[in-house]
Amino acid sequence: MDKLSMALGMSTLEANFGLARINFDFSLYKVEAPKEYRELGEVLTARRRDAAESGSYHVTVRKLNALFEHTLPPIPRLVSAYGLRSSKIARMASDKNKGSSAGATHAPMYRIFPEHSGIDGTNIWAAATSGEQAVALHLLACMLARLWPPTEATSIWVELVAERKKRVQEGREAPTLACLAAIQVNITREQLAEWDAGARAWLRIADKAMERQQKQLMLIIGNVDIAVNAKMDVYDSVLQAWTSSLHAVENMLCDVPQTVQSGAVLLALSAWHLYPNLFVLGETSPKAVDLADGLMEPTAVLTLGLQNAHEHKSGDGVYWSLPLAYLRYYGPSIVSRRTMGSHSSRISFDQFLQIVLGCALRDGGFGDMDVTEAASLICGLYNELCTPSDSHHKDEALRARPRDEKLADSQKFTWLAPLARAASILLGSRGEELESSMRLIGYGKRRCNTLLGASLTPTGPVFGLGTPQAFLRALNGRESAIESIRKMIQDTLGTTTNEVYIIRYKVAENVFAYASGAGTLHRWSAVQLATDEKQDRISPDAIQIRKYGLHDSEVQQQFLVWFNPPSTFRQERIPRLAHLATKENLDSGKSSLAPKKKRKSKKRETQDNFELPSIILERIFGSADNDDDVALYGPPEHIDPSLYVFRHKDVAEALRKGLLYIPTAKKLLNSGSFRTPSMKLRDSLRVVQAAATVYEHLPDATVSIDITSHSIEDVQWVNRKRGGRLASDTGIFLDLADTFACIACFELGIPTIQPAGLGDVMALSIGNSIYISRYLLSDPTEKFRANEVRRIEGNIGKPGLAFMIPPKNPMVKTLANDTWNVITHATFDGKLENNFDATSLHLSFTDYVLPVDLGTHGFQDREAFFVESLVSIHDRGTWIADLDVMAAIRSELLSIVEIDFRKAHGDRFSVGQTAARVGAGSSTLPTCEYQEKKKRPQVTREQNQALHTGFGFPTTSVDCWNELLDPSLQTSVIRVHGNWLGRLGAAVLSVQLGFKTYVLPLECEDACRHCVGALMKHGTDKRRDVIIC
Repeated sequence: MDKLSMALGMSTLEANFGLARINFDFSLYKVEAPKEYRELGEVLTARRRDAAESGSYHVTVRKLNALFEHTLPPIPRLVSAYGLRSSKIARMASDKNKGSSAGATHAPMYRIFPEHSGIDGTNIWAAATSGEQAVALHLLACMLARLWPPTEATSIWVELVAERKKRVQEGREAPTLACLAAIQVNITREQLAEWDAGARAWLRIADKAMERQQKQLMLIIGNVDIAVNAKMDVYDSVLQAWTSSLHAVENMLCDVPQTVQSGAVLLALSAWHLYPNLFVLGETSPKAVDLADGLMEPTAVLTLGLQNAHEHKSGDGVYWSLPLAYLRYYGPSIVSRRTMGSHSSRISFDQFLQIVLGCALRDGGFGDMDVTEAASLICGLYNELCTPSDSHHKDEALRARPRDEKLADSQKFTWLAPLARAASILLGSRGEELESSMRLIGYGKRRCNTLLGASLTPTGPVFGLGTPQAFLRALNGRESAIESIRKMIQDTLGTTTNEVYIIRYKVAENVFAYASGAGTLHRWSAVQLATDEKQDRISPDAIQIRKYGLHDSEVQQQFLVWFNPPSTFRQERIPRLAHLATKENLDSGKSSLAPKKKRKSKKRETQDNFELPSIILERIFGSADNDDDVALYGPPEHIDPSLYVFRHKDVAEALRKGLLYIPTAKKLLNSGSFRTPSMKLRDSLRVVQAAATVYEHLPDATVSIDITSHSIEDVQWVNRKRGGRLASDTGIFLDLADTFACIACFELGIPTIQPAGLGDVMALSIGNSIYISRYLLSDPTEKFRANEVRRIEGNIGKPGLAFMIPPKNPMVKTLANDTWNVITHATFDGKLENNFDATSLHLSFTDYVLPVDLGTHGFQDREAFFVESLVSIHDRGTWIADLDVMAAIRSELLSIVEIDFRKAHGDRFSVGQTAARVGAGSSTLPTCEYQEKKKRPQVTREQNQALHTGFGFPTTSVDCWNELLDPSLQTSVIRVHGNWLGRLGAAVLSVQLGFKTYVLPLECEDACRHCVGALMKHGTDKRRDVIIC
């Protein structure tokens, strides 16, 4: 009977497969999105809506839905609530982008790539227009994207699809007819990677929009260690986590309280941005957490018990281990373990600096100092050391140094800048922000052992300033040193110590004075004894201290012998001892004491018979090679150098009281001696500061926390500059290729991006970000740093990191013969107009894609690649030309004209005041006669007209693109005044056509005879130059 049932089942399955072979076009099936999602659809660009409704996203989600819909529970409440949440997030993000682009500074960002900018909700819209159950596929994509990196998440998707097909074909799971049809079609790895990328882009947008509640939830998750599940079969593990999360959240939306049994539901809530009220069973007393989510019923509480936490918590939060069989082309499955704690895998750059601060507190000699006190101390040091001021210099000539010299001096401490910024953020944080910062700092201390480079020599307290040699040298005067030493002894041994400590300090050449180091302060002034070579003195540099005698040893000044000390310090009477040091003792670092041998001399016998009480003290610190150092001597039997150091509070107090002599402190911190910061630590922090300079212009960008697993010194965009070491103490200066490599490293969390091949890159796209060279976003004459990059929200719709490069030989429109009747070439009349207001720039791509070598091999997915990108000029929808903006900017044919207005308008701006543009030539005009005269009320109308009606040589107006493509035989003036996009396109196209091109500054409100005449004197003799005004 069983065999008969099995045979009937197989016959039915074969019949179903036969029906499924009918050609089923998944792109034809489309439903109207639920009303809760419509607001999301309204903010998507037309390109993204097309991809979601009828493009690749739509086909992928329909195939996946056909495969898995039968395995999923009904979730009507979750579908509705998620639509409302998604629409709210889309509205918030869209409003923010509109606000950012409203100002003149940000407006260009959203004009050059309009089809690709804005929020990316393609993944959600594709699911919403494919049926309610398809939304669950988007939810799973978000869960996987939250925890797993792109290559691993894609591998999980590939295995899910393959295993689902296999189980259905083997009859282990009952299929639907749509499922059978889906089995017959291929879902490519590229389609699944695109599906995963869409979810990642959405997560970044949603995390930012729901930042407050997301941080609250993540802080709670960070307090538990709980697995998603223990299954080691990818299909079973993912399906269980997926379905159990759908069940739990659907029940909470139906006002049914839930208890966390695994980490799956916590992972889901963090990925779906839904926030129920929590009841946390802590180690002490239970705690209710109100996350104030209007979509969740207040009584549908999620109870989170800590009974599953390990006895020794690692702080991992939710973790998930899976064997990935589809990650590599060849080899066994790779078991990967991913965690989600109090922080997500994406953090802001400021949060990255908090982690760096934690590393620096560990490696910089701050020990167990309170974190907030350490932050205050770092801020104080930075303000003193890095302010371009010489107020601390005693020498008036030094105080009067040029500002550039002072600035260069302060730039030597750029390595302190990222720490000061992180410390300042910490000190300004309150509540949850403070808790988050403390967790990140703790993470840096515990987990990021190699981020700033491992040093074999430990740094002394407070970057080495707490070591006695450094601290005492840095103090402002010997009295401060004496007071500090006495306070250090008191803090170390207490106020009631009976031990004898002597402080030696220099008062004149070869003359020293002494002070008591403990107890009541006593001082002894020194007087040099007259030497008598006939007498056998104790030593030739013996000195007499008032009525007491002190003697410095001749050998390395290691010991100090005090004859006949005061009664307070007097010990038992012992024969006078002299210090004998042999070569063997010195080589081994040891010293010996022995009685001095008696001589037969009568005088010597007399002296030797005269016994005095004595105290032998050993040098604790103070350089034997530098008599200017203050030295401390103490009892030899109590010498432990680790006890006699200045604490963090000593340095902080000296800084607060103004006792530090800043010029000396600067030299010490940059010297690498006295256990001050090692070269490796300082170099690593300079690399961090170079990255901070890049991210200064990218306030909403996030970075991968995986970068903290590597040494920051290993990043290739630094090694190329210094050949293994920094070339300068004043910082690292990056070109545009270095900047893109820097951004790519922080986006992917790996240090192996090589800048050498990035010279032609104009932009890169990843997640929900497009990073664009400022050259593509600005008028050609605008001033900015040559390596400046800006970020817009959006992407080009490709998974991974895409470096956008131009084609080698951009094409230009060829004019037909019948265009002669629309080309006027009128004589330029001096009027500045904008006749290119219908010009727009558009981005498109060819099929050329080249993977970037990241130093890893055998993996099936490409994490980074070059994509050939076309920036095209369109005029009223008609294609004019493709542009290579970066090549034109670097071309010698392009001259950016600068006018020195200093004579006419005070110091309006100075030539070269901002960073130079790469490669572009520069022509400087001394003073604009027209701009100067038009301010004068006495100028006549005739004089005014004469200034700008002609240039003294033939010029032709260019008022449309055809007139540039078919140029006149005279100098051309392109009239695109005030239109930065048109001026950029005109300049680049003119250079591509081979013309010497001059771009007048926007400050020229009218073109005058003086400006253009002087300009052409600086130009070539050819009369077919182009002027853009």
